[in-house]
Amino acid sequence: MNSKDKASWIPVWLLYALAGMFFYGVWGIQSKIVTERVSPLANQVLSTPGLLLVTLGLWLRREAGGSLSAAHGAAGVPLSGRATERQTVAGACRWRLLRGCCFPASLPMQVEVRRADVCSLPIAPQDALMKIIAIEAMHRQAEHPNTGDFTIRSNLFHSGEQAMTQEQLRVVADYGDLCGEGPLWDSRSETLYWTDAVGRKFYRYDWSTQTHRLVKEGFEIYGFALNDPGGFVVTNNAGIWLWDGLEHLELLVAEVDGFKCSSNDCIADPAGRFFAGSHYYDPAKEYPLGHLVRVDPDGRAQIVDEGIHLANGLGFSPDCRKLYFTDSAERRIYFYDYNVDSGEIRNRRVLVQVPAEEGLPDGLTVDTEGFIWSAHWYGGCVVRYDPDGTVERRVAVPAKQTSSLIFGGPDLTDIFITSAARSEVLPIMPPGYDPHSGYVGGKLYHVNLGITGKPEFRARMARRFSRQS
Repeated sequence: MNSKDKASWIPVWLLYALAGMFFYGVWGIQSKIVTERVSPLANQVLSTPGLLLVTLGLWLRREAGGSLSAAHGAAGVPLSGRATERQTVAGACRWRLLRGCCFPASLPMQVEVRRADVCSLPIAPQDALMKIIAIEAMHRQAEHPNTGDFTIRSNLFHSGEQAMTQEQLRVVADYGDLCGEGPLWDSRSETLYWTDAVGRKFYRYDWSTQTHRLVKEGFEIYGFALNDPGGFVVTNNAGIWLWDGLEHLELLVAEVDGFKCSSNDCIADPAGRFFAGSHYYDPAKEYPLGHLVRVDPDGRAQIVDEGIHLANGLGFSPDCRKLYFTDSAERRIYFYDYNVDSGEIRNRRVLVQVPAEEGLPDGLTVDTEGFIWSAHWYGGCVVRYDPDGTVERRVAVPAKQTSSLIFGGPDLTDIFITSAARSEVLPIMPPGYDPHSGYVGGKLYHVNLGITGKPEFRARMARRFSRQS
């Protein structure tokens, strides 16, 4: 570097130093930027937004030949936008940002970041930086799974969230699933099952051998539950079926009260009943509203709720006194009072209204503490809500169309997350969402956060019974 180059840096130093002093004054008064749990290194770095601005600005000027805004512009992502894709930083600015800029090269492959509780500013510059760090770290691990776990400690999404997540995300299988869905753990055989609803494929993953394989191809499966007599109860556009897990299929319910039982997500209850949500959602035309259907072990089916646009994830609270249910098109997670003895649901209320910019709630499960986990389609994450609907944490996933999740593993602390490779262009996409850029999905992911899930119940549907609808 010659003296002329050094001299050209002086205005940049002054600009970012002054900006840092101003922002640090504002944020330091209104919010607690660094908590006691942050390491000394993170404390030193993150307690001074001005230092982050100076470092990032100078480094980008050197490596990319432009300012921070120019680097974002080259990638087609505005600085003020929601950082959800790897194009956030152009070209050579990506991985070296982690390894050589903000953190010493001697550090292991670990990044610890915590955002400020920003009160009213639209997006903080250091928030954009930390999003870049976390997103690029996830892509680094996804692309190089054999380099070991890449630990990210982050809370990067909204002001006021103090919970931290530790993510060690790895790819379990990559079949390029067009619509990976419905992961389900069988505790008896320590096996995970999941489906590609659009690709019409059904898979299993054996925990003991750490291997996966295709089980069935050519039959549409949207959702499914294990059936205690053997096999599965499955749902698709034609209705609700019994499947022995091999070749035999039997249609149980095609219509209920004159309505076609075109079904999506489903769940079994402790008594062996089977619940499924119908879906008629079609943005191209006027469509009838769907229903929540219950099938009893004797084969009788009935509508238990109606007025549903796009039925999705279901789950029971640990005491089974609540049934959670998702309507993706409405961006809502509802809950009902549930009577295990009778199977009746009543008093539907809204637990979560997901903001439009955060995507659509999709698949759902519940852990032993009663927290509700929801995969966010278009949101690239799974969200853990406490029982009153408050966000407790977010686990970022490097797939924009994150579809569902389930707890599994020998102690039910392993989380398996599905995603979808076929980009869905819908009018309910978040504002500014680009369905044609970035990695959409198609992989099955795994993460262990040390949180224990609940085993899913099994249906108790007898084969070849007389159906009533």
